[in-house]
This record gives sequence, C-alpha cells and structure tokens, in this order.
Amino acid sequence: MNANTLRIIGENCPMLTSLNIASCLNISTSDQTGFESIAKLARLEILNLYRTLIDGPQMIKIVQSCKNLVSVNLGACTKINEFDEVMFNLADNCDKIESLDLWRAYSLTSMGLRKIANNCLKLKDLDIGWCRSVISFEWLFLMLEKCTNMRKLFLTSLRVTDSELCLISQKGLHIEQLDLLGSRSISIEAVEQILKNCKNLKFFDISFCFYDENEQISRLSSTYANCSIKTSQK
Repeated sequence: MNANTLRIIGENCPMLTSLNIASCLNISTSDQTGFESIAKLARLEILNLYRTLIDGPQMIKIVQSCKNLVSVNLGACTKINEFDEVMFNLADNCDKIESLDLWRAYSLTSMGLRKIANNCLKLKDLDIGWCRSVISFEWLFLMLEKCTNMRKLFLTSLRVTDSELCLISQKGLHIEQLDLLGSRSISIEAVEQILKNCKNLKFFDISFCFYDENEQISRLSSTYANCSIKTSQK
C-alpha cells in the first residue's frame, strides 16, 4: 500500500464504507495527495489509520468530507501535532461517531475532549490511553452526561483519582469495559463502588494501580465474578 494505491481507491471506489490501512507506513506526509485521497470516499463509515504517518491538516480534510464516519482509529498517529484541532473539526462534521481510538494522541487535551462530548452524542467507545497532555478531567462529567450510551472507556496511564471513579460510578452505569491501568491515586473503595454500581461491567483493568492490596483485590474478584478484573498480581 502506497500513496498511488490510495489515490486509485479514492478515485474508483466511491461507495466504499470501510477502509483499514493500519500500519501502512509507505504512505508519507511528504506526498500530500496520499491521505487526502481518502476525502473522496464520502460514504466512508469505518476508518482505521492506526500507526500511519497521516498529519493533522490531511486528517482535517478527511473529516470535513467524510461526514458519515462512525468509527475512527487514530491510535499512535504521531505525526498529528494538533489533535485538538482535528477533534474540533471531527466534532463539527461527524456527529455520528460511535467509536474513537486516540491511543497515544500526545497533543490531545481536555479542550478537544470537551468538544467531542458536546457534539458527538452517539459516542460509545473512547480510548485515550497514554494521552499525556490530558491532565484534567472536567470534560468527563460532560461526556458521561451527554454520551449516555458509553460502553468502553480506556483511561490507561492517566492521572485518574477517586473523584473520576466516583463520577463514573454515578454517570457511567452502562459501562462494559473500563481501563485504569497505572492509576496510582485510586483506592480500593472507589474501585468497589464502580463494581457495585456499573452492573454491566465485563472488563476492568486495574493493573499497576496498587502495591500491596492483593487480598482485597482477590475479594473483589470473587465477589464480582461477572466482571473480569485484570490486575498485575502474581
């Protein structure tokens, strides 16, 4: 897969609804026509650009044209240096979005997430793991309040505290998958409140959140057997 292949797809497959070019590193940002060819696929619903070299301006052109997008994967797209601007444009143009993977979107901040929360009310799945510029969570209340169908929330290696867990236990009652890996500032009590209130929870990752709480974690695993609790216990 290279820029020419993508150009041919853009010119000849106007009815295409799904495109997966994850890890296709032969398409370079130096070839400006490469990723922009995707913008010709106006009927596109699913777009996986995981670990590609797409940049912000090209992604903005895509979301401005492909207004039917339901699922977008921009995980590990390290050439995007303006993720907030991409999110602003996505939120303004793609209000059908249900799944958004922004894993390692290093330039993403709470501003971009707030815009998504306000506009993308159908959002069900969100992965912002390792988004190191997300250092506050005022957007979370807004998102859980407005995106009432939220099912998957990955907050891997973010500075989550008991305050955020309390909010999720109150507003995220339909959550099925929750990833808090590496959240050192949460308590067993807050974790249990999530397990008590979120009756649909099937997967809960609390790996590397606790140092010496093995006995209590074992108790939770036994008490809430319907949920797969992933830990770093040996």
